[in-house]
Amino acid sequence: MTIFRSFTDFFSMGLSAACAIHCLVWPVLAIIFPLIPAFQQDGENFHFSILLFAIPSSVVAMTMGCRLHKTYSFFVVAFFGLFFISAGPLFGIEEIGFLNEKIITVFGACLLVFAHYRNFKACNSAQQCS
Repeated sequence: MTIFRSFTDFFSMGLSAACAIHCLVWPVLAIIFPLIPAFQQDGENFHFSILLFAIPSSVVAMTMGCRLHKTYSFFVVAFFGLFFISAGPLFGIEEIGFLNEKIITVFGACLLVFAHYRNFKACNSAQQCS
């Protein structure tokens, strides 16, 4: 079970990092290589597919970790991270603007990575984990 818990933390961190990198790098690539947006069918599909995996893996990892180390503040931080990651694509560029969507999504990804990192560290230092 320890390997599964560690995997879910790292998987969720990877998804959050991929989301942040996508939000930061995609506009730069679209400027440098102007033909890339022509081949993109729907950019929001990427966000929703990340959310499809990020939400369940984060909930599983944080629940398993919180049961073990009894530190629920990480779960709260992860919840807000998921909320901000979801808010960017759900509200969309039309409602909140291009830059605000990127800021909100990257902020949420950073919160989520932080929460999973702290969850992983707390699990490893907990007496029951060793």
